[in-house]
Amino acid sequence: MKWHRYSSPYDNFVEFGVPDTDMRLLRVTCDKGGIDLMGPIREAKDEDFSIGQNITINVEIGGAAQTLAAEVIEMGDGLNFLAKIKPSSLALTGLLTGQSIKIVRKAFAYVVPGKGGSALVKSAVAPCLGRRSAS
Repeated sequence: MKWHRYSSPYDNFVEFGVPDTDMRLLRVTCDKGGIDLMGPIREAKDEDFSIGQNITINVEIGGAAQTLAAEVIEMGDGLNFLAKIKPSSLALTGLLTGQSIKIVRKAFAYVVPGKGGSALVKSAVAPCLGRRSAS
């Protein structure tokens, strides 16, 4: 797995995963709706969730933690969380500074390394950060 960027007229995101597959641990997207953080839900069977269900995800960096409201969505790799995040969120500020972040959902947790991702995340979210400063 590695950091990689995807940009087209319809999509603009950066992922930590296997390029050109649905295997990912994290996706950061910038679109008209703002900045989204997305990743897999693996602590239970898919039948334990419903699409659109509201859940919470915890993000940890060092000794700091933040709880994010998220929605359950279906992706090619199964059920994922989708969290709308602010530019000041712990997850985004950590990724922008190259820090590894830990994603926790109940008993399921994984770490996304920050190394190699900072410049890609910056380029992917730049349009959203520009809209924020322009308003």
